[in-house]
Amino acid sequence: MTQTTQPVVEDDAITEALRQHTLPAAFQVTVASKGDAPALRDHGSDTVLTWAEYGARVRSIAAGLAALGIGKGDTVALMMGNRHEFHLLDVGAMHLGAVPFSIYQTNPAPQILPMIEIAQPRVLIAEAQYLPVIEQVLAQTDSIEKVVLVDGEGQGDTITLADLEAGGSADFDFDAAWKAIEAEDFACIVFSSGTTGRPKGVDWSHGALMENLRGQHTIAPVSPDGRVVSALPMAHLLERFVGHWSQIAFGYDLTALGDAKQLGAALGASRPTRFYGVPRILEKLAIGAKGIAGSSPELQAAFDENLELVRKDAHAVENDPARIDAIRPIRQKLGVDDAEWRLSAGAPARVDILEAWAALGLPVAETWGMSESAMSLMNPPTAVKFGTVGKPLQSFQAKRAEDGEMLLKGPIFSGYHGQPELTDEAVVDGWLHTGDVIEIDDDGYIKVVDRKKELLINSAGKNIAPVMVENRVKQQSPIIGQVVALCDQQPYLTALVVVDEEELVAFASKNGLEGSPEELRTAPEVAAEVERAVAAANETLARVEQIKKHTLLDEFWVPGTNEVTNTMKLRRKNIAKSHASFIEALYA
Repeated sequence: MTQTTQPVVEDDAITEALRQHTLPAAFQVTVASKGDAPALRDHGSDTVLTWAEYGARVRSIAAGLAALGIGKGDTVALMMGNRHEFHLLDVGAMHLGAVPFSIYQTNPAPQILPMIEIAQPRVLIAEAQYLPVIEQVLAQTDSIEKVVLVDGEGQGDTITLADLEAGGSADFDFDAAWKAIEAEDFACIVFSSGTTGRPKGVDWSHGALMENLRGQHTIAPVSPDGRVVSALPMAHLLERFVGHWSQIAFGYDLTALGDAKQLGAALGASRPTRFYGVPRILEKLAIGAKGIAGSSPELQAAFDENLELVRKDAHAVENDPARIDAIRPIRQKLGVDDAEWRLSAGAPARVDILEAWAALGLPVAETWGMSESAMSLMNPPTAVKFGTVGKPLQSFQAKRAEDGEMLLKGPIFSGYHGQPELTDEAVVDGWLHTGDVIEIDDDGYIKVVDRKKELLINSAGKNIAPVMVENRVKQQSPIIGQVVALCDQQPYLTALVVVDEEELVAFASKNGLEGSPEELRTAPEVAAEVERAVAAANETLARVEQIKKHTLLDEFWVPGTNEVTNTMKLRRKNIAKSHASFIEALYA
């Protein structure tokens, strides 16, 4: 593993912002320093808010919320897609000492109600398109006194964002409100994604978040005038931390992307200097890169040569200007050629995907975090080691318990909102029990083997890490969207397989197949491709890890449904129940 030298541009405003003890104080430093520099925009819109305009809108929103009776410690619910108004409203609420939290906008009422019951917000701010589900929620709870719409018309207890901003009192002391916030006060509640059971509200203090931002800047220094594309759900810790909260301290020019399917276009238009995403996003872009490489013999040859090099040294291409020039057209078409730092989080990334990015001269710093710990482990951007999540950031400690579980100490969450008994179970003697089984190598890099509760145990007592097996299958063919490895207390491993709709259409076009995506799912050629991928994966696995039987499901899995979370994590218990007949047939 070769370390590279990364240029660092110091910026007095970033340094000063990071010295602050609260996010509003950091925000005020950034607004004062950035002034007329661009701050917020929506992809596809010509409207750009400067930092000065951002600051003015935050002031008017805070005044409007104060007029509704919102003050320090009150909770405010936000339910909207990625749009610039989210940032205005979230930061406006924070300046009152209020505690905002996001609701996945695709959630049905039964999944939203537990969050409302736990957080007890008095105000809910949303897009008009979600009014039908909001009305279902309002019929079953009495904590919400006012609904604010960022678009559409107000009526009754529902007002518009313009109404909110116009309703503030001229006597409201904005500066006194944000200056009264202390480091230990809550800045946000992040609700766990809910792979199992009832969601938990994770309380985050201003002080802990600021310390985490300092740690991020220490290991991956931020250059001024950075650009990011905000594409992940705002309810996800990764987007809030690396996009939203980081922008406050680092002064990014942020493009909000409301339609994730437009990511490629947004990257091309914004040319982000920092790019981050969950593994599935990295996979899709890597597939795109391979497709571009295949369009030219010269590009394909250069890409293949680079792949061989980075399998020995992740930074081999990054440190070779000539090799970067040879594949520059791919980088430019992806829109990531200006990305000085690339980050993957949310789940283990496939090594072959990391290799593909490194072959472009863009090694990805795989990182580890959870709703309770933020981004607490990271591969140093200049010393990436594939297959690991790096080392603890500044102020964090990590150790391996006797059973392999990772224990973490540092600037973590304050506790589960209104659920102290759950907090006591998760944090023992100051150590957060993460639930992840890890290995630590001689260089101190940490590899996540699997989730402690998700390890499969066959009838012979052998432990099998399902994510490792699933990723081996997925890397054999782009059409495979999800794989669910099964074998608990059974003699052999089986799997459920689901194809990816977009890649299925591309596969059909390449192979001369016709029909709708629903019709293509059952095509013999698709079944044969899945069969081939499973067989190829088995060749790379130990005998006990090999998939003996599999079922190709005639369905697509989309984010936020019974089978997968909004960030595409498998809901294994739900799948076991809803697909019990398929699983039984595999062992019949």
